[in-house]
Amino acid sequence: MLNRQAPKGYAKISKTIARKLYNKGVSLILAPCNTFPNLSDTTFPKLWVRISNEFGGNFDDYVNQFEYFNCNSELGYYSSFYVKKEELKGE
Repeated sequence: MLNRQAPKGYAKISKTIARKLYNKGVSLILAPCNTFPNLSDTTFPKLWVRISNEFGGNFDDYVNQFEYFNCNSELGYYSSFYVKKEELKGE
């Protein structure tokens, strides 16, 4: 059974909300939908990535590139988005 919970201190959000927060400069975490981004574990390869618009770049380009290289039948075909709970206040 898959663990659908967000990491401690984070909330799982939709792609629409993730795009809005990204455009505001908030840092997000992307992970394949069938994985759990264990942020404290360093023994396994990272299957998640942290993005922000700090250096520019288009949100959809980041997501499309991530899904092309990291998503498949085993890990899931699309991305899940996570954000720190403090960043969601006011959304």
